[in-house]
Amino acid sequence: MGLTYGTHKGPLTRTAGAAIEFGQALKKGDADNKVVPCVLATDVAIYVAGDSAALGDPVPVLTLGSAETTVLVLATGVIGVGDAVGVLGAAVASGLHIGRALEPAVAGELFEIDPTTCATL
Repeated sequence: MGLTYGTHKGPLTRTAGAAIEFGQALKKGDADNKVVPCVLATDVAIYVAGDSAALGDPVPVLTLGSAETTVLVLATGVIGVGDAVGVLGAAVASGLHIGRALEPAVAGELFEIDPTTCATL
């Protein structure tokens, strides 16, 4: 059986496989039920953290590509409206992205994106 049963609306809950900050793009950790922050621009994100969590704590996660709402992401650089947002929270012109910015931001700020499945530009 899988990690959860049925279909879900809203965030899922996973276990933090490392310290996680609210708004970070997340990938699968060392076990199917664990998530860790993306650390490389080539990491394939599955979720965005819905809250901060310490190692081993439960963390709500929003699924990319099926979220029914916009998602807040933690910026690591300057973001402009309409920019493609990479898995590390910076504007990207190519490579993997997790959505399009709906508002501007600077490093350290949370900003709103229209999420998409982690895809190559």
